[in-house]
Amino acid sequence: MASGDIIGWLNSDDFYLVGALQMVADVFAQQPDVDVVYGDCAFVDGSGRLTRLKAEHGFSRFVLAYFGCYIPTTATFFRRRLLENGTLRILEEYHYVMDFELFMHLGNEGAHFSWLPQTLAAFRWHGQNKSLDTTQRIAERMLVQDLYRVKPRSAFGRRLTHLLARCVHVAMKITNGSIRRQREWALLKGERLQWWEKA
Repeated sequence: MASGDIIGWLNSDDFYLVGALQMVADVFAQQPDVDVVYGDCAFVDGSGRLTRLKAEHGFSRFVLAYFGCYIPTTATFFRRRLLENGTLRILEEYHYVMDFELFMHLGNEGAHFSWLPQTLAAFRWHGQNKSLDTTQRIAERMLVQDLYRVKPRSAFGRRLTHLLARCVHVAMKITNGSIRRQREWALLKGERLQWWEKA
């Protein structure tokens, strides 16, 4: 039902931060070849108070495939052409990792990703999050890895590749300043991020 040129995916209890939509629109305007723009995501509790920042890095299919879905869906935006050409779709059989499957699919289809090193959205983390069910989440992630034939066959190979991808993930965050940004945001822990309360 979306009618705009830029499409976002926002969960019902999450919210965008002030200025996020303009920053995303600027990236799409300046980089016409980019299909997907994603930024960083603040985690908030049930009352909208900051708990931590999840700052990331540029797109890496290796990290995505073997470490897991590091791209925060709440802070991700898609160009409409992906919807029109059928590339942007959700497989409803996945209940925990539908975003991971989508990003793997987009990467395989040659979509161009751009990371914006700005905090764009707040993800509300509370006791009812279905992501807390790590057993189901890991099982579905392995199904997606099987689907895209990225999973090593042996259990040892899976553990080793996951560890290597995790190291690459952390190294990229260190070199681009994301670890430093996360520490800076830690000083703001407990601050209310619901901008409409301040308006």
